[in-house]
Amino acid sequence: MITKQVTICGNSATLQIGGKVKPDRHGDCDPPVSKPRMVRIRGSYRGYEFLETLIHELTHLAGWHIAEDWVQQFATDLATVMTEPEIEERIHAE
Repeated sequence: MITKQVTICGNSATLQIGGKVKPDRHGDCDPPVSKPRMVRIRGSYRGYEFLETLIHELTHLAGWHIAEDWVQQFATDLATVMTEPEIEERIHAE
């Protein structure tokens, strides 16, 4: 399991990759009132599926008030752009 402190738009949480996630979910983000606040993503996810879920859950961390439909569409669209070969090549370039 990977555990890391993250802050998005001033909202902090512990990111767990491989943490316990409900069977019907890809990941989850605790509500702002939770102390400590956790963001969890399935450890089995890789590639596009991992990226989309990471974006989705971190968007919830950034703005818990944002509608679920918008968060899902944003995560899908951004992950699609970021995994285009020309874009991904530049992300991984040194």
